[in-house]
Amino acid sequence: MNAIDHVGATPVLVDIERGSLNISPKSVERAITERTRAIMPVHFGGRPLDTEGFYRLAERHDLWIIEDAAHATGGVAHGRLVGGSKHPRALCVFSFYPNKNLSSAEGGAVSLADVDVADHLRRLRLHGLDVDAWRRYKDDRYQPSLAVEPGFKFNWTDLQAALALGQLEKLEGFLATREYLAERYDTLLGEVAGVRPVARGESGLRTRHALHLYQVEIEAPPPARDLVVASLRSRGIGAAVHYLGVNHHPYYANRFPDGFPVSDRATASLVTLPLHMHMADAHVRRVVDELDAALRLIAS
Repeated sequence: MNAIDHVGATPVLVDIERGSLNISPKSVERAITERTRAIMPVHFGGRPLDTEGFYRLAERHDLWIIEDAAHATGGVAHGRLVGGSKHPRALCVFSFYPNKNLSSAEGGAVSLADVDVADHLRRLRLHGLDVDAWRRYKDDRYQPSLAVEPGFKFNWTDLQAALALGQLEKLEGFLATREYLAERYDTLLGEVAGVRPVARGESGLRTRHALHLYQVEIEAPPPARDLVVASLRSRGIGAAVHYLGVNHHPYYANRFPDGFPVSDRATASLVTLPLHMHMADAHVRRVVDELDAALRLIAS
């Protein structure tokens, strides 16, 4: 949202779907006008979007697709890794923040098929210079760096890149561990009343949830969710809320006051449970037991 404001464009929101918590091509198409220039769908929590549907929508309306895959490193949509599209007007943006599936402590990456746009992004990330330091010093030939357009200081550091490359080799193991832990949660939560795991959709060769988040819906009305989170955190369980809907943030509330019932419900009812590489079966069991205790306390 902030990036849209920064370039002087006007954001238009659509509601999410009840099951996936993602937006759909159908709902987006209803919001398209002659002023629309791009669609920015999010692979929320790591659940892959209907990417093929969005690509077809972009072609019909001559739009760019900018996928937010901050949660979806390693995810698979329609048999293709998220970010692996060859669509000429598609970009996919990743985050490598510390809590992501693959981390470089900070920073991210953009994947795309258009070579000219990729070169443009390389210039923009480093002051608008046409030659970066690696190319200047890789041989004895003198290559000056020329500012060919106004740019920014948005480059990834070499140290961050080294961290990410090392983790990339381990990504499959990271994902497999998260999948195992999520399955344990699914099984154990079947014994707990008043809570429902968020559906992850089909999993197989053509679809893979990246499982950045493991979320459950608290079925009791507000303020039950907030009480559950407070109870879990008081017991040393790192429960969290991801996230408040955009229209619940002060800066955007007056611009988008209502019209998002599914997002509003998710804002009031979802809890994110701990899911990370250092968890074991006993940790999952403890989280579920503490969640069960919190729900029983609230219901009593």
